[in-house]
Amino acid sequence: MGKLKVIGLAALIIIHSACGSNENQNQNSSQMAPAENQEQSIPKLGDFMKSYDGTIDGKNAITMKLTKIGSQFYGSYAYKSMNKPILIAGNCDENGTFVITEYTPENVITGSFEGKLEGTSLTGNWKSGNGKRVLPFTASETSSTTNEAEIQKIFVAESTNEIGDGIEPELVYSAIYKRFKSVSTGNANMNGRYDYWERQLFQVQEGNKYKMVKNSVLFNDGNGELINRINAELKKQYDSYSKDGALEGCYDGKPFKSFKMDELGIEFNEKEMVFYAEFGYMSACAAVNEGIVSIGLNDLQKYIVE
Repeated sequence: MGKLKVIGLAALIIIHSACGSNENQNQNSSQMAPAENQEQSIPKLGDFMKSYDGTIDGKNAITMKLTKIGSQFYGSYAYKSMNKPILIAGNCDENGTFVITEYTPENVITGSFEGKLEGTSLTGNWKSGNGKRVLPFTASETSSTTNEAEIQKIFVAESTNEIGDGIEPELVYSAIYKRFKSVSTGNANMNGRYDYWERQLFQVQEGNKYKMVKNSVLFNDGNGELINRINAELKKQYDSYSKDGALEGCYDGKPFKSFKMDELGIEFNEKEMVFYAEFGYMSACAAVNEGIVSIGLNDLQKYIVE
């Protein structure tokens, strides 16, 4: 009988020890959980606009402005020695890893930045367009905003192309907005006035290459209201010209004809988009041949594709 009591007591001790071990494991697990949850709840990068000062290869000083909207990462940078903006566009994930490509106004890729955004610093490599040169770059943040109203959404660059002696240079205005780019190319007439413009719209494709697209690609299915608004303003301008006695030789008596979205020229311009329409006057009336409607970017948001 005494033996049975000893065995029973030993069994109880073993069971209690096992349960205690499980309880300790549970306690340890519950103590570890917050650390794991904390790791998973590290805040990811939201939308912002940041300005940077930095160098390529430790000696070529640059300034850079970058806007992040979703995964889209775009803006411009310039060599301080030249102060001429170069448009850049690409992607940045929520952990700060980015690839951004630089372009000429003609959409030729001239280089790219690949690296990491950590805190207030950009670090990585700049690579030439042909991939033959790879140079380290670093940049430090000089200003930042996450305020939606203050985030710059359109970046503009201007350039000229020399044509020949005694001829006015070709003007090129290019601008990036999210995944789209507008390019306006102007040529002067005999009097040096830039009356002849070609306006094209591009959308970035795979490999960060731009492809020319129709205007309608930029807008969602609800853009009918937008084109009605544009045409209403264009008609006011057309009617005004037609009633101007000094322009009698330009106006042929035809009523205003509404335009479709793909018949317009589009140009991104800082905080707005500008829509251009050619009325079809004779060349002698080029100064009034174009109707122009400017609409703020905020007013356009509901019509633009995501």
